[in-house]
Amino acid sequence: MILLRARLFAIAASVCEALLVSSAATLAGAALFPVIPLIWLVAALSAGLAWLALRLARAVPEKRVAWALERANPALSEYLISWVELRASADERLLSRLRERIKSARPSCAKLFRISYRVFSLLLVSASLLCLRVGLSPSDFLAPPGKVGFLFAEKTAFFADEGTRLFLVGKPEGTRILLLGPERRELPAQQRIETGRLVPGRYRAILLFGKDTLSSRDILAVERPYLKGIKVWLRQPAVMGGREAEIEDPVSITAHQGGALRLSLSHTGDSAILIWKGKPLSGMSLSLEEDGVLEVALKKGPLWTKSPRKLELSVIPDNPPTVRIIQPQSDVYLPDDERVPVLVQAEDDIGLASLAVSWEAKGTRGTAAIPIKPGVADASGQATVSLSGTNMLPGDEALVWAEATDTRGQKSLTPSIRVRFPSMEEIFGLSAEASQSASEKAGDLKAQAEALAQKMEEVSDILKSSRELSWEQKQRIESALTEAQQLAQEVSRTTQEMGLKFQELSQLPNYDPELLEKFLEVQKLMNEVMTDELWKSLEELQKALSTLDKKAVEEALKNLQLNQEELKKRLERTEELLKRYAQEMRLKNLAAEAERLAAEQEALETETEAKGANPQLAQKQEQIANEINSLKESASELARELSQEGEDEGKTLQELSEKELAEAAQEAGEAVQQLSQGNKKAAQQSQSSAAQALRKAAASLGSASCSLTEGRKEKLLKAISALRQEVIFVAGQVPDMQNLRDEKEFRARAKAMAEAVRSARGRLDEIAKMTALLPPKVYAYLLGSQRLFEFMAEGQSSDPDEAMAELNLAALALFETQQECQCAGSSTGMAEAMKKLAEMAKAQGEMNSQTQSLLQMLQQGGITPDMAGERLLALAAEQEALRRQLEALQEALKNNPETKGLERALEGAEEEMKKVEDLMRQKQLDEELLKKQQNIYTRLLEAQQSIRKQEFNPERESETAKPYTPAPPKPSDREAIRKSLLQSARSEEFWRYPPEMQKLIKAYYRTLLEY
Repeated sequence: MILLRARLFAIAASVCEALLVSSAATLAGAALFPVIPLIWLVAALSAGLAWLALRLARAVPEKRVAWALERANPALSEYLISWVELRASADERLLSRLRERIKSARPSCAKLFRISYRVFSLLLVSASLLCLRVGLSPSDFLAPPGKVGFLFAEKTAFFADEGTRLFLVGKPEGTRILLLGPERRELPAQQRIETGRLVPGRYRAILLFGKDTLSSRDILAVERPYLKGIKVWLRQPAVMGGREAEIEDPVSITAHQGGALRLSLSHTGDSAILIWKGKPLSGMSLSLEEDGVLEVALKKGPLWTKSPRKLELSVIPDNPPTVRIIQPQSDVYLPDDERVPVLVQAEDDIGLASLAVSWEAKGTRGTAAIPIKPGVADASGQATVSLSGTNMLPGDEALVWAEATDTRGQKSLTPSIRVRFPSMEEIFGLSAEASQSASEKAGDLKAQAEALAQKMEEVSDILKSSRELSWEQKQRIESALTEAQQLAQEVSRTTQEMGLKFQELSQLPNYDPELLEKFLEVQKLMNEVMTDELWKSLEELQKALSTLDKKAVEEALKNLQLNQEELKKRLERTEELLKRYAQEMRLKNLAAEAERLAAEQEALETETEAKGANPQLAQKQEQIANEINSLKESASELARELSQEGEDEGKTLQELSEKELAEAAQEAGEAVQQLSQGNKKAAQQSQSSAAQALRKAAASLGSASCSLTEGRKEKLLKAISALRQEVIFVAGQVPDMQNLRDEKEFRARAKAMAEAVRSARGRLDEIAKMTALLPPKVYAYLLGSQRLFEFMAEGQSSDPDEAMAELNLAALALFETQQECQCAGSSTGMAEAMKKLAEMAKAQGEMNSQTQSLLQMLQQGGITPDMAGERLLALAAEQEALRRQLEALQEALKNNPETKGLERALEGAEEEMKKVEDLMRQKQLDEELLKKQQNIYTRLLEAQQSIRKQEFNPERESETAKPYTPAPPKPSDREAIRKSLLQSARSEEFWRYPPEMQKLIKAYYRTLLEY
């Protein structure tokens, strides 16, 4: 290997010397023969190759290389040459010893790369010889030997109108130039000579010295071509029809991107080409893609020239389409049916070719095309992303995006939105957060209602103390009216938003029937906050103010105060109920969170067993420890809240936080330290203890959650039962009251009865804060009976039987509420009907949400009225399909005796759907449409509740029929009953009930009277 490296360095040095020798030979040849370059080349090749051959002959033999290496490295001490000479005959032991000596000497092969000083001397001599020759005879290098100059032309061909330049080198004194051709010219010899204009043709330029011709050159003068005219055919893009227009001699052209130009040139040259962006085109056509200047180059003879005429092209760009997802506007959770409707809008400056929605979930991709008319400038549509076949599990996510393609094939994509399959832990957390937020909003609205009630009370007092309505009083009343209207609008908007929020939560994949029940209760609660009576009282006060009628204003203000007081109570009830729901959801969320942390802790323990203790696992363990501490703090906070409200679960939860969760946090912290120190066994023990503590905590939290719910339910049922018994007791005192003959005693008894009913109403207010299932009619019945007793106490003519009837109806409504609170699900043949109703209610809720979003976008300018109208037509088709499903369900249950309550609940729903369809087809998008849609949704929810009440009524047990013949009442009794019914119907305050309830009550009275 040493000899090989040495030989390579020697060869490299030989090649370098050969190149230097070749350079020296070239310089010497130029000095001796300055005008014959061929001699320079021959000398360089000959000298270089000869030197290289000589040096290689010395560098190749091993002995020469060995001796050269010995001379360059004295430390070898002839070991290398000895090894070369003896390796063929000596034994291996000697050769091995020589090799060791050679290696120990560490010879340097690079020392053989040496350039001989003779080569540098030769190169220096050649360069000096060339410099000497140039200094003595410089003309020998500028002109042929024996000549005083050399004639050459800058261009051998030129345009006659420009002429050409002739240059002389050397010593031009005493010389002259003669031009022979279409015209004859003699020019004085100078270093730089301008010929001026010449007649086109061929010339011969001769350099003369006296009569001797020194040199000559042929040159050509041609006529400059010019452009006479341009004719352009402009073709539009294919999507715009592809029509072609002819233009004569244009200066500039503006056209759409994707079009094309075809030109025809009239000129005096031999040929022409088009130049675009500095590059020649192959033909006379150009595809329009960008702005620029189109130039023309004309050829005459061997010369090309650019025409001064240019064609400026302005291209209207075909930009990529713009596309956006209108709904949903951000990341969403996967609905229960695993179908996500996506509303997309796209625009393009030329035309759209396709519009689609794509998604990707767990490695599976899908696309849903949205049908559009090809070539339209803007389009919108909806596609449904179905993820039912992707086998998504809780915690999985899918990406959804929209893409639009224009007629040129340009594609645009929207940012992806995430569709997440929520876990029960997330659903509990979202529910608790929504309930807490809604409770806080209800509290704020209640505070505003209290401040407004105080202000209206002051206005009422001032109004009572004056005889006439002054201008200042009118202003104060109008100010209070404006605040009341604003509060009503804010309450309406807030309750609608909260209802939609809980409606969205109810559409998530939910496997907890109790949670679904709560969602339905909250939605019902939201629908009961605002009443039509409040809006009517506001309108009445406004009308009274316009007439300046003091009595009418007082009456309207009184009604408004009553309605405002009722609104304040409903808001207080809403606040309290949502707070209770939030506490229950938070407790469920804590249980789910503890279960999740236990699973993660066990998984980390398994990973520790497989990988051992390391810093990465320590970081994961630290994160789990932090989450356990956060869980412990949340449990303590909830425990304090429950303890303040007197709930026994508060103490249980506090003990749980101080024991199981504290133990889990401590063990998790110790596991972090053990993992950081690399103690695998101790870390696993701590991890196992933390997981066990979390499992115990999860079980305890779940038990506490059930205990809290059941305890509250038990208290609620006891309170309703006690109130119902109280109402029944008060109603039972009415017959004794009728037997009283003394008017004072009668009036005193009536007053006591009114106080008893007022007390029952107070208890009813407390019960209302415990459940959302309490119907408004209970309030109406108790209020009606209280007013009747008050009339009797004041000596007015009133029938005690009417008050007793009101109390009986209140007791019956309380009994129905008690039965409904006891129900938790369906277990008989009505389950299928309830399921279909739930699906229809969900579909109606989705349509309501879409209509609400559509109205908001229209008001904010996000979409045009035409786009909103097209979307309404699509929704009308969906509403019609839903109505047909409802008709089919009613037909299927027509002969079922158990569905009487369902038929009453669905009364008018079909007509409402038809009205909504008509409004949508008329493209009427306003608050009236939203209100009708909400009425439909409410009816469907009430229908589910009617089925549930029938389904779980313990009295619905079949018995063998027994013969029974009803005995008709006596004529006198019949007439008395009829008279009493007529009086009750006339005195009934129908304004207290919703419109659908008014119809039911009137139908009930008609049936009784006909009987």
